[in-house]
Amino acid sequence: MNLTAVLDHTALTALFRADPFFTGLYIEASRSTGRVIIPSLSVLAAERQVSGAGQHAATLRFAESTPFTAAHATGRASTGRWPTPRRSPGRH
Repeated sequence: MNLTAVLDHTALTALFRADPFFTGLYIEASRSTGRVIIPSLSVLAAERQVSGAGQHAATLRFAESTPFTAAHATGRASTGRWPTPRRSPGRH
């Protein structure tokens, strides 16, 4: 069974602090029995939360980094336009 994990800034901070669960996920990625995906904004947020955590995440050999592109910033993904959340009728 192959696992895929997308790590947010809190997970990257935990990995930096050698949390056993996240360390285990990374070990699975190193054995090619899993994937660890790290969005670039998570790296930035982790570094702002704990000094060194983002730098550590950016240098992980067996993790896949995903960039934050202009398409993401404008709300367009490669698969098409992201849906816009609608306002609730009672909230203005």
